[in-house]
Amino acid sequence: MHWLRDIRLPASEQSVRIGRQVVERLSLGLPAELHEDLRLLVSEMMTNAVRHGTPTGECPGATIRIRIGVEHQLLRVEVHDQGSGFEPLKRGPASDLGSGWGVHFVNELAAHWGTGRGPDGWVVWFELSVPHAADEPEEATGRPVGKFTRSAPRRAVPDRSSQLARTG
Repeated sequence: MHWLRDIRLPASEQSVRIGRQVVERLSLGLPAELHEDLRLLVSEMMTNAVRHGTPTGECPGATIRIRIGVEHQLLRVEVHDQGSGFEPLKRGPASDLGSGWGVHFVNELAAHWGTGRGPDGWVVWFELSVPHAADEPEEATGRPVGKFTRSAPRRAVPDRSSQLARTG
C-alpha cells in the first residue's frame, strides 16, 4: 500500500471538516462521482470516530487518525479511534431516517470494508475501486498497520449485519 496521507487530528467535529478538505485536495484524477463518494464516506467514518470512538471525559486529548492510500486500483481509507469497538446496526428501507446511516453508505458504495483492532484502538476501513490512472502515485509513504477483517465485495452477501458498524 502506498499511503498518500496519514494524519492525526483531535477527536472533534472540526476534524471531520479537515478530513473532507484533505480529500478535496487529493489529486487522484478520480471521476467526479467517485470523488464525491470518497468525500462522503470519509466524512461519515470520521464523524463516527468522533462521536462514538472516544468516550466523552474518558479520553482527554483523544485523537482520530485517517490514512488514505492506493494500491492495485484500490483506494483505501482507514479511520482509527481510541474506542473499544461497537455493536453492529443494520439499516434498511424501513429504518428511521434520522442519524445512523454512515455505515449503510459504506456498505453500499465501497468495494470492500471492514473493522478491526489497530495499535491504538479501533479501525474502520473501506476500499473503493479506482481507474488505473490513480493507481500507485509517486508521492507514497508509510506501510499498512494491523490485520483487519475483510469483507466481501458489496452486495455479494445478502446479510452483512455482522459487519455493520456504529453509526453517526
